[in-house]
Amino acid sequence: MTRFTLILLTLLVFCPSLYAQNLYRVIKIYDGDTVKVTDGNLELKVRLMGIDAPEYKQKYGTRSKAALSDMILGKNVSLVTGKRKLDMYNRILAHVYLNDVNVGAQMIQEGWAYYYRPYCQDYPSHKNKYNYDPRPYIQAEIKAKSKGLGVWTQARPQLPCLYRKKYKRKKH
Repeated sequence: MTRFTLILLTLLVFCPSLYAQNLYRVIKIYDGDTVKVTDGNLELKVRLMGIDAPEYKQKYGTRSKAALSDMILGKNVSLVTGKRKLDMYNRILAHVYLNDVNVGAQMIQEGWAYYYRPYCQDYPSHKNKYNYDPRPYIQAEIKAKSKGLGVWTQARPQLPCLYRKKYKRKKH
């Protein structure tokens, strides 16, 4: 573990409200659910909590990235972490807000992402794996699906978790 990761973990554990009190400028969009933000000094890689966007090489992956970019690139956002602060790739897990709008829920509602499913199982299976209330994300997906938006224009959309299982995603 790097020194930077240790410092970051310390901040996350002992200052849980640190992110909600500050605004961060979004400086890079990696894909439809991962961004880089800065406060002017520190740069953080953030995985949007509650959503699972199509993988970059998956159908709608580039469109999902573009939608997130259109929504928040270059803008100031706030971050709200849950109990689990980092994912397995050492990205900060956070709900991202643009003003009072939950960006993840908005991405799902517009059809550019799915709600996050632990172990690729629909809610409430593995509901103990959620450290936040997933229902707003699920409701956003129901709305997008009923309107046939984005990924829901496909006859058989493939969940990103199933795509990753099929192609054995590597750590990044």
